[in-house]
Parts: sequence; C-alpha cells; structure tokens
Amino acid sequence: ENQLLTDMSDGNSNRKRKREYNDEIKQQYKKPKYNNNNEENNNNNNEESSKYKSKHRNNRWSGNNKKKNSDNSDGSFGYNKKRKESERWGKKNEEKDENEEEEEEIIKQEVNYELSGALLEEQKTVINGIILNYTEPNDCSMTKKVWYLYPFKNEKRLDRIELKKKSFFLIGRQRMIVDIPSDHLSCSKQHAVIQFRKVDEKDDLGLITGRKITRPYIIDLKSTNGTKLNGVKLKSDKYYELREQDMLEFGFSSRQYILLSESSTGSTSTSS
Repeated sequence: ENQLLTDMSDGNSNRKRKREYNDEIKQQYKKPKYNNNNEENNNNNNEESSKYKSKHRNNRWSGNNKKKNSDNSDGSFGYNKKRKESERWGKKNEEKDENEEEEEEIIKQEVNYELSGALLEEQKTVINGIILNYTEPNDCSMTKKVWYLYPFKNEKRLDRIELKKKSFFLIGRQRMIVDIPSDHLSCSKQHAVIQFRKVDEKDDLGLITGRKITRPYIIDLKSTNGTKLNGVKLKSDKYYELREQDMLEFGFSSRQYILLSESSTGSTSTSS
C-alpha cells in the first residue's frame, strides 16, 4: 500500500511538472498585449484619420458643387469657361477662325465646269500657226443683223468696220490673226474680242420674253492696259453686253470706236 501511494504521488508530481512546462511554453508564444496607453493612441489616430477623410470628402463634393453653381449662376452653362479658354489661347482660335472662313469661301465658290488642261488645248483655235488666247462660248452665234464700228481719231471719222459673217472679231496688234488691227504700242497683241452670243430676249422691265436673240458682247483678254466701255475700264475675262452708240477704247490709243447697227444707220446692206 505504501508503495502504491508513493507511485501515485510521483505520478501526480510529474503531471504537475508537465502542466507547468506547457504553460510556460504557451506564455512564450502568446501575442504581446498592448498597454492601455498604446490602445488609446491607436484609437486617437483612427479617429483623426476618419475625420480627415470625411473632411476631405466633404470639401471635394462641396468644391464641385461650387464650381457648378458658379458656372451656371449667370445662365451661361459653361460658356464663360470656354470664353476664358478662348481668351487665353486667342491666337490659336484666331487661326482656326481664319481657316474656317477660308473653307466657307471655298464652299461658297461655284463649281467651274469650263475646260482645262489637255481638253482646253484641244479646243484652242489656231490661225496661221498662232494659237489664240480665246475660245468661244457655247452660246456663240453669227448675227443676221449687221453691226458697224465707226472709228474716230481726234474727232476725225475713219472708215467704218463691218461686223458680219463671223461670230467673233479679234482686236489687237498681231495683224496676222486679228480682225480689227490696233497698232498703238499700248495695245496688246491679242487685246479684246467682240463676241456675238445667242441669249434670252428681255423686255423693258427686264423680264424674259421666251425668244432668243443674238447680241454683241465685249471681253478683255487680260490685256496690259485694259479696255474701256464708255470711259469705264472693264474687268478681264468677263463679258459685257454692247448697245447701240456705245464707245470702245483700247489701251491708251486715241482712237474711239462707236458701235451702231444697220437699222440705226439706215444702211441698205443685206443681212447675211
């Protein structure tokens, strides 16, 4: 019995030792506990960070609202912002405006269906091996009514010139090809053309009657010193309708040409 008691006491003591050893090991590997001071500091830091975040969030949203309100306060809906940017970058906007205006002008220009390039060279008229600087329009026509040019030099009348049997008459210094020579040095070789065209007849009010008539026109061929109609210098490459008793001048020549028709002169010449 005594031996059994001793064995039991030894077993209990060994168990106690094991428990104590296990408790020591557990205590070593346990996470360190923070002090109350550290916990308070951490709580304070968390509170400050949350306050900063909420304040920053409120400022951000309030700032956007202020901007929106300021933009729309005058009813401009952001137009002022664009205007300030345009004032800041004025030069760039001016360049854009100029480019836009040029594009609008190009769009506004009418389409030119006239011949150009190789087709234009094929249509050019050649007389005595010389290429004319002029091509007739599609509505060119020979006149049945005879017209006359009466040249005057220093109030002295010269021989009249008949305008018939042709649809156009070339004026200039190049005698090999011109129909009406003008030898003054201020005149160009191919100076101007009198062209007969079939156009719509108009009444005294300017309304179209529905009939076609042949009328004379004058066009300047980009001459150096120009052409004058009744004392007014004409634009080049543009047709101007001629009427009876109109006066033509070419360059600085002192000659003046008066246009009259067969009916106004009372001539008995037959129409072509």
